[in-house]
Amino acid sequence: MSALLAAAPAALAQNATGAAASVDEIVVTAQRREQRLQDVPIAIGVVTPAIVEKAAMKDLQDLGTYVPGLTTGSGPGMRFGAFKVRGIGSGGTTLEGSTAVPVFIDDIYMGRPGLNNLALLDIERVEVAKGPQGTLFGRNTIGGAIAVVSRKPVGEFEAYAEGQLGPVEKQITGVVNLPISDRVMTRVAAQYDDSDARYWNSYKRTHVGAEKTVAVRGQVKVLASDDLTFLLSADLGNLRGDSLQQKNSLPLKGNTTPGFHDPISQNADTLRKVATRGVSLRADWALEAATLSSITGYRYDQWFVTADTDRTSLSLLREQNPQGFQQYSQEFRAVSNGGGPLSWLAGASYYRERAKEDMTITAEAGLLNLFGISAPPTLSASQTRSQRQVTESAAVFGEANYALTERLKVTAGLRYTYDSVDQQVNTNALTSPFTAILGKGVYQPTVGTVYRGKTFSKLTPRVAIDYRFTPDVLAYFSVTNGYKSGGFDAGRPADPAYAPEEVWSYEGGLKSEWFDRKLRVNLAAYAYDYKNLLTRSTINNALVLLSGKVKSRGIESDITFKPVRGLTLTSALSYQKPEYGDYIVAGVNYRGNRLAGANAFTSFHSIDYEFDVKDHAVALRAEHQWIDKAYSQPSNAPQFYTGDASLVNLRAAVTDPSGKYEVAVFGKNVFNQRYYLVNGQLSAGLVHNFVQSPGGYWGFQFKARY
Repeated sequence: MSALLAAAPAALAQNATGAAASVDEIVVTAQRREQRLQDVPIAIGVVTPAIVEKAAMKDLQDLGTYVPGLTTGSGPGMRFGAFKVRGIGSGGTTLEGSTAVPVFIDDIYMGRPGLNNLALLDIERVEVAKGPQGTLFGRNTIGGAIAVVSRKPVGEFEAYAEGQLGPVEKQITGVVNLPISDRVMTRVAAQYDDSDARYWNSYKRTHVGAEKTVAVRGQVKVLASDDLTFLLSADLGNLRGDSLQQKNSLPLKGNTTPGFHDPISQNADTLRKVATRGVSLRADWALEAATLSSITGYRYDQWFVTADTDRTSLSLLREQNPQGFQQYSQEFRAVSNGGGPLSWLAGASYYRERAKEDMTITAEAGLLNLFGISAPPTLSASQTRSQRQVTESAAVFGEANYALTERLKVTAGLRYTYDSVDQQVNTNALTSPFTAILGKGVYQPTVGTVYRGKTFSKLTPRVAIDYRFTPDVLAYFSVTNGYKSGGFDAGRPADPAYAPEEVWSYEGGLKSEWFDRKLRVNLAAYAYDYKNLLTRSTINNALVLLSGKVKSRGIESDITFKPVRGLTLTSALSYQKPEYGDYIVAGVNYRGNRLAGANAFTSFHSIDYEFDVKDHAVALRAEHQWIDKAYSQPSNAPQFYTGDASLVNLRAAVTDPSGKYEVAVFGKNVFNQRYYLVNGQLSAGLVHNFVQSPGGYWGFQFKARY
């Protein structure tokens, strides 16, 4: 078989027509060292700056279009990292909601992703490592990891400015790289984004959903010696806009007709403000046998949200929710410098987070009336739930790769993680008649101050084997144990701690290049056995956290084909079948139902054609994305679903003969497909809310390089 595979690419290449062409080489660091993508026995999706530009990507929420198996909750007001890989993902902005697919920016763990547009500022690439990644990435990477690698300072002056301009989106980005000396280099990147209001509020007779963001990153690189390098980075981001634009579709007085054309009818003002700050210091010391690294990070995030909780034009519920997070992280790492059949790495990490939240929900007399309780129209009551939480995590880890032969290699890795969570929740009492609706998804029946603490620990192994049939064909198989720490549901302070999530992942894949590197075909198949999957469900009108078992099977493909110079075809497919095992909600076992939030099938296809016209480079691009239906509830109730959309994007660009200036016109979702981004039930029989996609838009792009 090896001889057949070795002969096939060369024989097929003899029949290839057209000018010389080959797929681009991609270098990744998912295994904490620079490697060709095709040499890494892990399923990885990679987004480059060229894709960000051609796709007019705004933030990390757009990644789901281009990486098979990754889904995101995208749209106005949804910048908080709702990522899922192969159907697995959890978390959000609440204290108990650490994500199962965390973001790392330059190896710094983003415990509470604040502004995802900051992550795409002046990047080198984004790597999406699929499946459990705890051995090397660490904390809570049970579903996968998103690693953002920014461009670093270099020894030559460079600068560029780029932007978007259109009826919906206005964005400007500027980057300057300035070397101070042969050993000191600086780089500064800044971006301003202004997104217009795109939803019509029929009650207030105005458009809502606008956002304005500012993001800045500065870096200083110091070459202390030929072997010792320091990189100091600092960033900040600010966002101000309307909060998430949702609608209650129940036939209450004042509601608009459910549908896409007039989705908002709210009487309360909404506001969302986010401020994020971060600083990090990295030191790399290259020795003869290994490179020693120290990565230190500090982040401080503040959020403030006001919302029309009932999502109607009636005066029922409104909400105010300020939150604050501080985190410190430290990692020490040693990575072998190669040579011989053995390569290895080892390290230790520490993480500490202090979080606070003061959620105030105010109910008015109209809410009592919905429950059949008479009350004066001016009556109202507020309940504030104040939460304070300290999370600490420490780990030691290591991995070794050994080449048994020139073609066969084995990998073994191990991580030990220790987590502790301490939480204090204080909830004020209510007075009659509002006590009648305690426990119905609006107010909390537990009042006073509750203190809770819990520790968790886990040893998670990974073993893999890969075999290289030819220099261009690699097959691999891996078995990985994933872990996500347990914790507390801050919304139910009387409940005990929920258990850690665990998964055993079995994955096989093929990475191959054919026709003299004109065709790249990467395939993966996987099976998950998941225990204690954490999700929310509505029981007796109250939101509770539930744990269940899930079995999942899936296949993915990622194909790039360059038959002739100038023409590039890509295709990315993902099919998954995640099903609940024993998962009991209010006495009903949903065994065999599809996992809530998991799309069975998604696909992405693109065509790029580049050619010259009178020394000007012309680039045309067309994209198609299919998003299959995903049920929002474990019950798989047909009225609660998201997705089910077919989207087309187009772009045309012209670059001048010098290569310094480029202009383009693009269209996103050119056929204006509308679909649900959120479609669920917050309280049984009371609040059915949904968020629609914002529809299509177009704009111009420009870029100037110096």
